Amino acid sequence: MSWNWLLLLVLLITAFTQLPALLRLRSPQDTAVFCVFWLITASVTVADMAGSTAIRPMNWVYSIIKLLSF
Repeated sequence: MSWNWLLLLVLLITAFTQLPALLRLRSPQDTAVFCVFWLITASVTVADMAGSTAIRPMNWVYSIIKLLSF
Protein backbone atom coordinates (compact mmCIF):
# COMPACT_ATOMS: atom_id res chain seq x y z
CA MET A 1 0.00 0.00 0.00
CA SER A 2 1.48 3.34 -0.99
CA TRP A 3 1.53 6.41 1.22
CA ASN A 4 -0.94 8.19 -1.05
CA TRP A 5 -3.63 5.55 -0.57
CA LEU A 6 -3.01 5.52 3.17
CA LEU A 7 -3.27 9.30 3.33
CA LEU A 8 -6.53 9.24 1.34
CA LEU A 9 -7.93 6.60 3.68
CA VAL A 10 -7.04 8.72 6.72
CA LEU A 11 -8.60 11.77 5.04
CA LEU A 12 -11.85 9.91 4.36
CA ILE A 13 -12.05 8.55 7.89
CA THR A 14 -11.38 12.03 9.28
CA ALA A 15 -14.07 13.59 7.11
CA PHE A 16 -16.70 11.01 8.09
CA THR A 17 -15.94 11.28 11.81
CA GLN A 18 -15.25 14.99 12.27
CA LEU A 19 -17.56 16.75 9.82
CA PRO A 20 -20.80 15.79 11.64
CA ALA A 21 -19.30 17.00 14.92
CA LEU A 22 -18.33 20.31 13.31
CA LEU A 23 -21.81 20.74 11.88
CA ARG A 24 -23.34 20.17 15.33
CA LEU A 25 -21.18 22.99 16.72
CA ARG A 26 -22.81 25.35 14.21
CA SER A 27 -19.54 27.17 13.66
CA PRO A 28 -19.26 28.13 10.00
CA GLN A 29 -15.68 29.35 10.42
CA ASP A 30 -14.44 26.05 11.88
CA THR A 31 -16.29 24.05 9.25
CA ALA A 32 -14.92 26.22 6.44
CA VAL A 33 -11.32 25.93 7.66
CA PHE A 34 -11.65 22.16 8.03
CA CYS A 35 -13.14 21.80 4.55
CA VAL A 36 -10.49 24.01 2.92
CA PHE A 37 -7.59 22.12 4.49
CA TRP A 38 -9.25 18.80 3.72
CA LEU A 39 -9.84 19.71 0.07
CA ILE A 40 -6.30 21.05 -0.41
CA THR A 41 -4.76 17.93 1.10
CA ALA A 42 -7.01 15.59 -0.88
CA SER A 43 -6.39 17.41 -4.16
CA VAL A 44 -2.62 17.45 -3.67
CA THR A 45 -2.69 13.73 -2.85
CA VAL A 46 -4.72 12.90 -5.96
CA ALA A 47 -2.45 15.11 -8.09
CA ASP A 48 0.58 13.26 -6.75
CA MET A 49 -1.06 9.93 -7.57
CA ALA A 50 -1.66 11.19 -11.11
CA GLY A 51 2.05 11.91 -11.50
CA SER A 52 2.04 15.67 -11.07
CA THR A 53 5.39 17.26 -10.31
CA ALA A 54 3.81 19.77 -7.92
CA ILE A 55 4.45 19.69 -4.19
CA ARG A 56 4.17 16.26 -2.62
CA PRO A 57 1.46 15.65 0.03
CA MET A 58 3.79 14.81 2.87
CA ASN A 59 5.95 17.86 2.09
CA TRP A 60 2.82 20.01 2.24
CA VAL A 61 1.80 18.54 5.60
CA TYR A 62 5.36 18.96 6.95
CA SER A 63 5.50 22.60 5.87
CA ILE A 64 2.19 23.41 7.61
CA ILE A 65 3.34 21.66 10.80
CA LYS A 66 6.65 23.53 10.67
CA LEU A 67 4.82 26.86 10.28
CA LEU A 68 2.51 26.13 13.21
CA SER A 69 5.21 25.01 15.64
CA PHE A 70 7.12 27.88 17.13
